Amino acid sequence: MLLCRKHEWQNDDERAVHLLGVRAYNTGSAALKLALSGFHQAASHLTRDLLETTNLLDYFSIEPAKIAEWRTADEKGLKRFAPVEIRRALEGHPRFIGQRRDIPYKQLSTYAAHPSHEGFRMLLTSQEQFEVGPFFDEEFLRGWLLQTAAWLGEGTLAFMRNLPTLAAELQTVRSAFAEQASAWGAKYLTKPQV
Repeated sequence: MLLCRKHEWQNDDERAVHLLGVRAYNTGSAALKLALSGFHQAASHLTRDLLETTNLLDYFSIEPAKIAEWRTADEKGLKRFAPVEIRRALEGHPRFIGQRRDIPYKQLSTYAAHPSHEGFRMLLTSQEQFEVGPFFDEEFLRGWLLQTAAWLGEGTLAFMRNLPTLAAELQTVRSAFAEQASAWGAKYLTKPQV
């Protein structure tokens, strides 16, 4: 969040990236509050929004000229930036080879964002009882934490890649975060998720 608070954008494109970074942070924070309050499905719905925002930030890091196009697009023009179009562009880029961003997107859509029969699973306790309102479930919380932490970390890295000119103090913050995120990913994301 330090980067969002201290970095002063140089132009309208950087401002748009800045606001996407703020959106990602706010979405992750709101999702955390919901998850810790026992609203697993609602928290997962917000994680899908975080994934979409992260994908857009990653896309802009490889196609910076597209920021202005996105910023100024009308409703028809925004179709070129639909989540599926952005995911396909990322999956076809050498930096993201091997990443299947469609899989977590589909899971989050099916179980959280779209009303579906499969999504009812997130309303069941471990004793297979339906709950109205919040309830604690360690399995849901663990799975949500791993996925959301991964996307929030990737979103932060994507945000930082979109800020080419940083003050020396913020360059140090960016480097330290990138190192810590890499170490965290190596430790937790190579293991199967529960």
